[in-house]
Amino acid sequence: MKKLLLVTVCVTLLLPASSALAQTAVSEAQGKITDADGNPLPGVEVVLRSKTGNTDYSGKSNKKGRLYIPGLYSPQGDAWTMEIKAEGLTPIHLRVESRNAQRVLMGRIEEMALTFGQKLPELQIRPLGVIRIDIQMDSEETVRAAAYAEAEAKASAEAGGEAAAKVAPQRDPWQEALQVAGAGDLEGSLPLFAKAIEREPESVERLDAYARVLYQTEDLEAAESTILKSIELEPERVESRMILYGTYVSGGRIDDAEEVLRQAREIAPEDIRILQQLAFVAGEAGDTAKAIEANEGIVVIDASNKDAWAALGGLYAETGELGKSEAAYQKVTELAPDEAHQVFFNIGALIMNKRDRTPAEVQEAVVAFRRAVEIKSDYAAAHKQLGLALLGSGDRPGAKSSLQNYVKYAGGAPDVAQMQRLIDSL
Repeated sequence: MKKLLLVTVCVTLLLPASSALAQTAVSEAQGKITDADGNPLPGVEVVLRSKTGNTDYSGKSNKKGRLYIPGLYSPQGDAWTMEIKAEGLTPIHLRVESRNAQRVLMGRIEEMALTFGQKLPELQIRPLGVIRIDIQMDSEETVRAAAYAEAEAKASAEAGGEAAAKVAPQRDPWQEALQVAGAGDLEGSLPLFAKAIEREPESVERLDAYARVLYQTEDLEAAESTILKSIELEPERVESRMILYGTYVSGGRIDDAEEVLRQAREIAPEDIRILQQLAFVAGEAGDTAKAIEANEGIVVIDASNKDAWAALGGLYAETGELGKSEAAYQKVTELAPDEAHQVFFNIGALIMNKRDRTPAEVQEAVVAFRRAVEIKSDYAAAHKQLGLALLGSGDRPGAKSSLQNYVKYAGGAPDVAQMQRLIDSL
């Protein structure tokens, strides 16, 4: 009876942890922090917080300005907030790209200029994914002074009245629209773009820029009609089709988005951006074969593209081609040895996420998690998942040892007490 009770406790504790792996899987953030001239800034702290969690995850840029924050844990959802801490400095520009577990780009790369005191945007971080955040900083005093000077100039111009307007030369609405949008005031730039297009209605450059801002302000219908005019004027312009693609994806029109990408690829067959987005829409549609085709196309063009190799590693694992999966992940470790521990963790996690995984596949996951902790001995998440995989395969001593390592390295993770109870039961 005691033995039966012990097994029941183990299973009860194991099931919630393993079934929730997809939602609670850890992600990572990386990027570079520079000053206004592009020089690396060391010691800048970035704090990330899941909107559904209560734990802060922080990291500081090293002497080369590089930022790395591993082990991002979210109970559910993908939305995170960000805080940047640097005495005397303030952010002036962000570049953000988010990738899923297969390293497929999610949506589009976002770039934005920040005004003084502007609220930082929310970040979308997928479970097992990677988000890259490049931050440009400047002196708070400089940015504040520029903001005040701009406000004073605006007030002075308004106070000048009609007399000043008659004397002052008229500003080019195109240049003004670009400046206003670049400063982050997208809504304020829209009438300026419209006026600029009235002056040059057949300028595809102006139509593209206007459509892009309409897309960013979520006026998808207006963005679509504007960019279609641009495509009609210049059918071979790939950039216009990529903007149209973005409006379709945002509107959930995945089939239309794929068709636009295939048209774009006929124009530019070796444009990796197009293949990356073909992989994304294939993933959204659940078409693993098309996702593999797109990523294989990327590595044919660029054999050093580690994101595509990582995506292939996960996709091959999904289709049961574990030999090809291992080879693809091995390629990633050769191209990016500093990320190898995360790569092997992802191999194991993707296998364990399969609903109908076989005992042989569980052993493949065990091997992957073991390689992750061999490379990075304090990798808490890998110790935990190794322990759960071993427990599921019947290796209780191995499971206990791995879970003890998890508790040792996990710090303040919310499930440490639960894992300790599981250890005590073994």
